[in-house]
Amino acid sequence: MMRKFIHSDFEIDLSGLKITDTAENPWFTGNYFTKYSYPFDLPLTEELDVVLGILSNMNSTDSETLFEGIYVHGEQMEKAILEVEEFETNLSVTLRYGLDDFPNFEKKLADLQLHRFDVADIYAHAAGIITQTWPSVDYNFPQIHTDKYDVENDSTWVYFDRIINNYKNGAFLINEVDSVEDIIYNRNIIQPVPYLLYLLRTIVEDAGYTLHGDVLADELLQKTLVYTDTNYFKNYTQDSEQLTILANEYDSMTLVGTEERIRLDRNLNIAIPGKYNLSGSVRLRKVITGSNTRFKIYYRENLIYENTYNFPYAAVTRYDFDIDFNFETIYDLNPDYLHFYFSTGYSDEMDDEVILDVSLVLLFPFNENGELSPSIINDNKIELARAVPDISSSDLVKSVLELFKMSIDIRNTNEVWINYI
Repeated sequence: MMRKFIHSDFEIDLSGLKITDTAENPWFTGNYFTKYSYPFDLPLTEELDVVLGILSNMNSTDSETLFEGIYVHGEQMEKAILEVEEFETNLSVTLRYGLDDFPNFEKKLADLQLHRFDVADIYAHAAGIITQTWPSVDYNFPQIHTDKYDVENDSTWVYFDRIINNYKNGAFLINEVDSVEDIIYNRNIIQPVPYLLYLLRTIVEDAGYTLHGDVLADELLQKTLVYTDTNYFKNYTQDSEQLTILANEYDSMTLVGTEERIRLDRNLNIAIPGKYNLSGSVRLRKVITGSNTRFKIYYRENLIYENTYNFPYAAVTRYDFDIDFNFETIYDLNPDYLHFYFSTGYSDEMDDEVILDVSLVLLFPFNENGELSPSIINDNKIELARAVPDISSSDLVKSVLELFKMSIDIRNTNEVWINYI
């Protein structure tokens, strides 16, 4: 049978050499399945030594030992790598050929077709899963300790016991609101964790193969879950929104005799529907004695606060007051905002004077039904793409092969077998 190796710079006739191929058992290396030969001797002629970069001087650090080209054997031509392993009188070389890239090994786990569906109640769903294991279920809800959240200083987490999927007395702890005492109890994070063999089988099937071998029968692997540290919940807490307005930021000015009156309108957007507290300080300035000045707050188009002062005494030039009240928003798709309105006096000496300094704090978010809700929401959904590590498919496969001392090969065109070495 004719055999030769064709490189862009040279060609080696291999027809007279004894080469043993292992075409029936592809070898996995990197992201490739390859056929390979056992090492064979290749006489190093002066001509070959020159084109290979003077390999006779194997002490040279500049010598190449891997050469990419085409392996011709019989009527087949396949991409190949010729590797020089040793040199004494002859070269000891190996051929790796038929380089076949596993089609989806660079795909991230999150890009696979992992489970994604709605459930009626995530707490009840999790409770029905925890007594099972793979292959009956593809994910589970193990209790996992975490120190990620500040349970001592962050009010969001003061009722959280540092346990994800916290299960006590036959039930998962729930997050809830005490609307009478105005207390939010964020007790739990419900996070599905996929089984390793579910991910491995999904990787193989995504590439168009079926999974077989010892890997499916290993009892430890059957119980192994793949957890990643992620915020698998909706967080409806937010930093307080601040709004500070200076007198010189007015929109318009009019004269009242020789005195100046300014008008100012400002909006403060509301990001999350819910129950809020608005607090802060306001300053009105006299225009003329006995003339009204006004401050108003609207929620959307509805007036929710108003204060008017007419400065009855000539000696009084400013009026300071505080605001502190709660209000609830409307849950719909319309823009949500507060509107602040000033009609007040102005003079040059108050150019950079603060006339409004308020803080907007979310007390309770609303759910989709417009009801008070905990600020940490465990959605009634399973979305495993959000619960896997940010690694490629090949990273996971290689980890299994290395940790469990297994090998991988392709048989019968579309079967991937992973067995103990």
